[in-house]
Formats: sequence, structure tokens, C-alpha cells
Amino acid sequence: MAYAEHYARAFHRTRPNGDKPATDYVVNVRYIDRMERRNGEWRIADRILAFETERTDPAEWTTEPPKFGYRSHRNKDDLSYKYGVV
Repeated sequence: MAYAEHYARAFHRTRPNGDKPATDYVVNVRYIDRMERRNGEWRIADRILAFETERTDPAEWTTEPPKFGYRSHRNKDDLSYKYGVV
């Protein structure tokens, strides 16, 4: 048995809705895992999600393409389909 701890930050952008402006909801969390060795490989046996901090910030909503990089899609137009990840 072993234990692992991982830190993560999640960003969630909401669209404007009526008189509510777009916002960025930012959450900092920790994953606390208990690991077990199964068939020679380490696997997560149990996971706890611990919330550290959260905040909501005003955001500027745009449908313009990014100035660099690639804008992800939540459908089959996403690059993950092209590369066979999904």
C-alpha cells in the first residue's frame, strides 16, 4: 500500500446569461489517493477530493478565435478525435 497527493487547479468559464456577466470560476483542490499494487502495477484504490480555495472572477466573453494555439471543442470537431484519443 502507498499514498499519493496531487494538486490541481480547475478553471470554469461561464457564458453571460441575461443580466449576469461571464465569469471565471477557479477552484484549487488536492487529490489524496490510497494506492494498491495489482498484477505488478500501482492503481488508485481510493480517492478523496479536498477543496482548498475557490474564487469567481469577472471575465470577458468572446467568440473570437484564440490569437495563438488551438481552441478546444466539446464535440467531434476537437483534435482529440483526430488523434484517436477519444
